[in-house]
Amino acid sequence: MSAFKREPVEPPCTQQELLLLLSYDSVTGELRWRQSRGRRAQLGALAGHINVKEQRRRIGIDKKLYYTSQLIWYMVTGDWPRWPGTYVDHRDTYGPKYGIGDRWENLRLATPMTNVWNRKHPRNNISGYPGVYETPSRKWTASI
Repeated sequence: MSAFKREPVEPPCTQQELLLLLSYDSVTGELRWRQSRGRRAQLGALAGHINVKEQRRRIGIDKKLYYTSQLIWYMVTGDWPRWPGTYVDHRDTYGPKYGIGDRWENLRLATPMTNVWNRKHPRNNISGYPGVYETPSRKWTASI
């Protein structure tokens, strides 16, 4: 799913309620449940699951899914990232599979344009510059 197709999402609850529900470790980037909320959400357990397609962790609260990066931003700053215009981005490309993607120093508020700065270059990009690549006819092309 493209970032441009996301619908605006409201916060799941107030910041104070979220702080009572989840605990955040800024060193590891993990969110853990502070209270049991059923079979899958046990006290002290790692909250959420990794979305395989996007390689990002999501947490279900009141039958809605939220990215952990959004929840962490809200817990730390008290501001909910609203679309369009801003959302929470990861500075690096490590992601949750390395376990360090949601550390506080790795999160930033971003626009769609700043979000693509840390994307990997496509295979046909041998120039090393974003948007510059060689076509099959051996001509160089630049795109924005």
